[in-house]
Amino acid sequence: WLRTEPATVNNNTTAWTATAVTLTANSVQNPADGAITGSKMMETVDNSAHKVVQAVTTFYPSTEYAVSFYGRPNGRSFVQLAVSDGVTTYTAFFNLLAGTVGTTANFTTFTISQQPNGFWLCRCTFTANAAATTAGTYTMSLSSDGSTLSYAGDVTKGAYDVVVSTGP
Repeated sequence: WLRTEPATVNNNTTAWTATAVTLTANSVQNPADGAITGSKMMETVDNSAHKVVQAVTTFYPSTEYAVSFYGRPNGRSFVQLAVSDGVTTYTAFFNLLAGTVGTTANFTTFTISQQPNGFWLCRCTFTANAAATTAGTYTMSLSSDGSTLSYAGDVTKGAYDVVVSTGP
């Protein structure tokens, strides 16, 4: 799921810590290169946040970053991308059915554009806090309505997420 090299698609689900979701790697054709590397993220029945988190050790103070992912609904239309640079948390909700950006906080820019195979490319930029540490996180969360992150899950609902990429 984490992509640090612009030309590489890496959907290594083992790099992410899952909470109240089941991850299945190599579940669908990704829109970046057509390979079957898209990951399926399905809710569990738990009444909690349904998310994956990855620790990041590459945030530098006052540096501009771009973060993006490909997403496609699979019963859940809404996802939230959250990035923490160790000081500030940047968030954006995306509607993967309608192709719209919902509530955002702290990102400088945020866009969504249609891609092949029913996917949307969701992209955000931000400038890391001047006091940012080199320890942060990426979080991809499912949402029941575009604002709620903790709810009773439904095992028939989730999303396909292909890649999260970052770079200054």
